[in-house]
Amino acid sequence: MGATLPVLSKYFVTQKKDVAKQVGLLYGLNTFGAVAGVLFSSFVALQHFGVWQTVYLTGLLNFAIFYFCRRYGKTHASVPNSDMSGNKINSRSKVTGDSTVSSPGAFSPAMLRTLYIIFAISGGVSMMYEIAWTRTLAMSLGSSVYAFSIMLATFLFGMSSGSYAFSIFARWIRPDLRVFSALQLMTALLALWGINIFNDMPYYFARVFAASHGSELLLNAGRFALCSLVMFPPTFMIGAIFTCFIQILSRSRPLGTEIGEAYFSNTVGTIVGSILTGFLFIPLLGIQRTLFLAVGLNSMIGILAFFLSRERLGWKRGTVLALIVALLLYAPSEVRPWDRGFIASELAVRPASAMGLTKNQILNSMKEQDLLFYKEGSSATVTVKKLRDNLSMAVNGKVDASNQDTFTQFLLGHLPMALHPRAEDVCVIGLGSGSTAAAVASYPVRKIDMVELEKEVVVAANFFSQLNRNVLQDPRLRVHINDGRNFLLLHPQKYDVLISEPSNPWMSGVANLFSLEHYQTMKKRLKPGGVICQWMHAYSMSPDDLKMIVRTFAEVFPEISLWVSYFPDLMLIGTAEPLALDMKNLEKAYAIPKVRNDLIAHGIKDPAGLLSAAWLFDPSLRRLARGAKINSDNHPYLEFSAPRSLYKDTVEDNFRLLSPFYRLDSFPLIRNLEPPQDKNPAFYNSLARGYLVKSFYANAENALSVSEKIDPAHPETRLLRGIFYYLLGMKERAREILIQVVITSPDWAEAYEYLGLISQDSGKFTEAVNSFRKACELEPENIDHQIRLANALLKAGETKEAIEAFDNILTRRPEDFENRVKRAELIVKTGSPEQGLSAAHDVIKKYPRFMGAYEWVGSILEKNGQLDQALAVYDNMLSLFPSDPTPHINLARLSESLGRPQDMKWHLEKAAALNPALTKVPSVRKLLASDPR
Repeated sequence: MGATLPVLSKYFVTQKKDVAKQVGLLYGLNTFGAVAGVLFSSFVALQHFGVWQTVYLTGLLNFAIFYFCRRYGKTHASVPNSDMSGNKINSRSKVTGDSTVSSPGAFSPAMLRTLYIIFAISGGVSMMYEIAWTRTLAMSLGSSVYAFSIMLATFLFGMSSGSYAFSIFARWIRPDLRVFSALQLMTALLALWGINIFNDMPYYFARVFAASHGSELLLNAGRFALCSLVMFPPTFMIGAIFTCFIQILSRSRPLGTEIGEAYFSNTVGTIVGSILTGFLFIPLLGIQRTLFLAVGLNSMIGILAFFLSRERLGWKRGTVLALIVALLLYAPSEVRPWDRGFIASELAVRPASAMGLTKNQILNSMKEQDLLFYKEGSSATVTVKKLRDNLSMAVNGKVDASNQDTFTQFLLGHLPMALHPRAEDVCVIGLGSGSTAAAVASYPVRKIDMVELEKEVVVAANFFSQLNRNVLQDPRLRVHINDGRNFLLLHPQKYDVLISEPSNPWMSGVANLFSLEHYQTMKKRLKPGGVICQWMHAYSMSPDDLKMIVRTFAEVFPEISLWVSYFPDLMLIGTAEPLALDMKNLEKAYAIPKVRNDLIAHGIKDPAGLLSAAWLFDPSLRRLARGAKINSDNHPYLEFSAPRSLYKDTVEDNFRLLSPFYRLDSFPLIRNLEPPQDKNPAFYNSLARGYLVKSFYANAENALSVSEKIDPAHPETRLLRGIFYYLLGMKERAREILIQVVITSPDWAEAYEYLGLISQDSGKFTEAVNSFRKACELEPENIDHQIRLANALLKAGETKEAIEAFDNILTRRPEDFENRVKRAELIVKTGSPEQGLSAAHDVIKKYPRFMGAYEWVGSILEKNGQLDQALAVYDNMLSLFPSDPTPHINLARLSESLGRPQDMKWHLEKAAALNPALTKVPSVRKLLASDPR
């Protein structure tokens, strides 16, 4: 491939004065063909034909080109090469590559070596731009294979256009080192100009998404336009640089040789630049500083080329160069530091959340987020954000772990460990928050191999130490920074349990962890009796893709089953031998305190409750997947189909797909269950309780019906039936049953809890308080009862007792934003100014990004006449929330009270600029139109 351009140039370029014209055209066409190849392979060939079939197709195209050249190439006679004056060059010089060609202005060997080094560095800088741009755009436009293909196509399209354009302009200008210098400086200037655009890119993408109206074609066209906004101007110059450099060399090197040598040096530079950028510059400097470094290198090349030039500098070229340098010196002062929290937001994944909003409104919606960690690693950008009590970790803007989905993360570890009788060696692919590894570490295992692709995720996981119980310090755990698939291929170690929790398959490269070949490798790494657990999801995934994953999994593992934490998070269990559900194994796992604590809050109150996570077993699951495609390395269907469902709501579709295949009577026989299933109402009650927590009401109805047939008078069955009716909205019927339960079984705290909820829903707050108090007496350790009591007291107007109840809750659960704010708000409304200020400052200390607490403080100070102190509070609000109009509105009101009409109008104007809807308010419009003098 590298030889084709020199050969074609040798064939088509007949005179050296036409080098720029002809080579620019050839390079432009060649690169434009690369653009077409990128788009064709990504959007058509690979997904419809397959990988090897695409390779064969390209081979056939190469053969067709060979045949065409062989058949028709002889009809063209090559015209002898000429120097710039039209004199023929000695053929011996052409063959030997003698550099002492008698062309005017020929370069010395030392000068040539310098130029090749410069051109190599220029190639390396181009790769610095491409990698840095791509890494940033992946956070703003998405990380799918389509997004990356469009980014690459845009980069190549700019180079193609620049090369072609220069081939035309070369007719009117003489390419020399001064022109080369100007092109380098223009590349630096345009790249510098584009840095600021990244600050707005997530907002632009949200606008594009809204304008696409669900059209995939329009959305991808919008992605191309946004990529072009940043990439096209500098890559246009980069394409022109190549053609210009070849023309410069033509005075000293024979045709063909010059292109081959230049191409070689430039390509070596791109290789070195790629390695240094990905593994050194970005991890060490960050993406924005890497772009600054690239701009600096471009500028240095331009300056060096200028001083290497021996031609006279005319006034026109001198003026242009001076203007470029002046702009280049001025431009850095206009570059703003990136808003890293905004660039790494979830707008690429959830652009619908920003539809109809201005950028300031979007920023306001994020104003309470604290960016605790931001690191641009070698493969991805990792962030940790805290919004009130929600702690989340994102990779390239996609949230991969949080303290809000702990049950799924824990269950991924507990489920396979509870199913395996004696697991000793465990491998977990994907660290996330570390919760799954923490679940595994709860068991007496010998070794845990944790495989994580991005080492910055390991650093970020330390922010979740309370959740993961500092599992990274566990001596049994070894972290391997590697791709999960490569790790299993290269390490022959076998495991009792293998857990795979990668990111979503719509992210580029992740779908190969859901492939046939990867599952075959996983199976080879299982010990006899080993268990595989594969996470998957039913949101933003088409039913066909869900079936594809199940079918691919089923092709490898003889025994499969589908389990669920909270729908739409799913888990596939695979074994090489028939799966044995043994109650002794479940009891052994549940007896471990850490395991029990992880499960009990999610409706799993006994060992049998763990089986409420089971949904579909082998025969039903295989029927569901019948006829689906198989995702393989050669046919990576999932890689290309998954991104198409990213912005679709598929949860209900997938629930409707899966639900008909569930049958309670197909539940496997549970070994060592006493009494047996058909005589054990407690077993079905455990299932029903878990189903109710998951909102699987049809499944809960089935389990309760079986339990009632076994023992109609079983008190827990009656309790769960009452809860079932309440959750369905049949509250009077639920109330009748629950009253009977408390009469026959007065120790059921849950019965009082739901009776309290029924009373509260009907506005009978005193009755609700009494019911919740009884629940708290029976289960004083249950904090949910305490929370319900505090809220009922609040609604009943029992202020003092409500505050005491909130104090009890916060003593046991300090990280509880909602109840801390309720307590403070209650004290601000009913307590003294001192008590109100104390309560508000308590919230600010815990949640410094909660604006409402500052408003409480300012309002109290205003009412007390402490206007200067209130002004300081509102000024502090403004510094913390500059994109929110609220501080300006408060400052405008206070300025009026202080007799400062000019300040008042200024703040109103600022507020109206941030929220144009304010101008529609008559009083605001009148004040804005007034003369403050």
